[in-house]
Amino acid sequence: MARAKRTDRSEARRQHREQLRLEQETEETADEAPAATSTPAPQRRGLFSMFRLPNVREDARAFPSVVRHSHAIWLPTVIISGTFAVGLLPGATSADGSLLATIFRFAFQFVLLPPAFLAVFMAGFLAPRAQWLAGGLAGAIATVFYAALVMILGNASVDTLQQGITVTAVVLVAYLPIYFLMGGLGGWYRRWLRQTSERNRARAEEKRKVQARDARQKTRVAPSRR
Repeated sequence: MARAKRTDRSEARRQHREQLRLEQETEETADEAPAATSTPAPQRRGLFSMFRLPNVREDARAFPSVVRHSHAIWLPTVIISGTFAVGLLPGATSADGSLLATIFRFAFQFVLLPPAFLAVFMAGFLAPRAQWLAGGLAGAIATVFYAALVMILGNASVDTLQQGITVTAVVLVAYLPIYFLMGGLGGWYRRWLRQTSERNRARAEEKRKVQARDARQKTRVAPSRR
């Protein structure tokens, strides 16, 4: 039992180190582009400074590690599959206004129904890098579960099943750019929260230093007045 606990803790630490490494690589990749220019541009401030064009090659190379060592894919997948399972319960799709039907209607709207905003945005928000790819994969998973639920509840026949697969592929191709964009938006929102937190922490630290300096000056002036 003790050995299993130590193994679990070691695995958790390893995954945390891997996620930190991915975040550090993202920051280094973003910092290399301005350094390559001969004349450095002035630092952009505000919301637009946190928008970044994806590095397709590096993101594709790092994405398997993102899937393995972060919550960006499996947590949205759990929510998607849970919504799918709730939809199969008796009374979930009824219009009687029950609690189960209300919960499923809300979850279906934001988790399964394309563009599946909640699942895709969550994937981009949780991914340490390659957020657009995480959003695309989460959106594809949501689309497949959505089509499966519609066909199951509609008692699809073999012919209808084949048509449903074709329609699913068409919907997936049509919505895939939106999934990429929404995943990137989730990554942007995470960077905005982090930078806002860092600025507030820096301001609080600066304020503390000013107060400490003023307090020291007051203690020096007080004996001279006596």
